[in-house]
Amino acid sequence: MATLMNQQKHAGGFIEEWAARWEEEALADVRSITEEIVPRKWNSFFVTFTYRHRYWPVSIEQVGPDMGYRMPAGNRPLVSIAAGPGSQGRAILISLVKTKPADPSSCFIVSAAQRVWLKRNENGVDETLEIEAADGTVTLLHLCPLQRHKEAP
Repeated sequence: MATLMNQQKHAGGFIEEWAARWEEEALADVRSITEEIVPRKWNSFFVTFTYRHRYWPVSIEQVGPDMGYRMPAGNRPLVSIAAGPGSQGRAILISLVKTKPADPSSCFIVSAAQRVWLKRNENGVDETLEIEAADGTVTLLHLCPLQRHKEAP
């Protein structure tokens, strides 16, 4: 009988812990704000975004049905981001500083861009830019605002 009560206590503790973690994650999702940027506003949005975040270190991740997961850039300063015409519809060009000769390309193109979202944290600070292409590929540009460069390279 005592063993059964201990098991129930242990299970109850697990459930309480799980419920508390779930509530914390749910609140974090509510506290962060995701805003979709409509295509007709991309040009002005990217000009403003570039102005606010030029030379901030960023990481780029890409996930897609054909490519799987890859991280083509990590902790490299942002130069600019812009939208324009591309061979498959609208394209978005992300330019980064090439910090070392061994760094891969300093330009990344998202072809046939369809949707753009900006995620902000609970304080309204920009965190992640998400770009979805027509083929289902998602490009994530993560900002590191607390480690902003003091000077332009």
